[in-house]
Amino acid sequence: MRPSGSRIAAGEKTLEIRRWQPQLEPSQDLLIVENGRFLHTDGDEDEAGVAVAIVRVKAVRAFAPEDVPAACASYFEEGWFAWELTDVRPLARPFSALAARGIYEVEFMENRENCMNSQIRVATPADINVIFDIRTSVRENHLSHAQLAQMGITPHAIQQAMQLAPCVWIAEVEGVAAGFSMADIEEGCVFAAFIRPEFEGHGLGRRLMEQAEALLFQHHQQIWLETAEASRANGFYQRLGWVVVEQLPDGDIRMEKLRE
Repeated sequence: MRPSGSRIAAGEKTLEIRRWQPQLEPSQDLLIVENGRFLHTDGDEDEAGVAVAIVRVKAVRAFAPEDVPAACASYFEEGWFAWELTDVRPLARPFSALAARGIYEVEFMENRENCMNSQIRVATPADINVIFDIRTSVRENHLSHAQLAQMGITPHAIQQAMQLAPCVWIAEVEGVAAGFSMADIEEGCVFAAFIRPEFEGHGLGRRLMEQAEALLFQHHQQIWLETAEASRANGFYQRLGWVVVEQLPDGDIRMEKLRE
């Protein structure tokens, strides 16, 4: 309930106090939705909720008296659990979302209202520095500039790919480069798709994938990509219709999608 979500987004509230323990892995993301009234019974919902941040629950332990300030609580009571919140990512543009009890799936709006004042455009060589800035800003599957260079992913290599075809796209929100995607036409694969953490949850990843897939399907009946099986990207791609076809070394998977 408001203002708890806003306090979490601002870093003021670092503990969530509940009667129950969440069934979440430390690597799983949790969208924080706040609303203006208490939801007292199971099934109680409020369509006036607002999504304000994405967090992860690092650990769960018994609520203790010394936790009151970090929980922004007014008193202590035994029998509650303290959820330790970490990796807090305030949403650059909070959006309307259903508020409900417990942990539940949120269906992001398809009408692009979440991405007001945003656009997807073809990247140019002038965007190469920002592409690497975005790539090295992500928390999941993070790679440094040096690691990328060791893999042959350099500014020169990206510029060469751009010269062959318009195969890289930039997502901008109010003029700020928020993400990018890249397709390898010859290999028939989605080479990259990344969003800055503070712009996650706005549908930009879906729109970037649409561009990459559309280009690849002009040349291939079947396209593919690789990602970590334990990553959030795995679930994201499956929601877009990608299918896991092979287990790869080091916990990676190969996914494929057929042209309709």
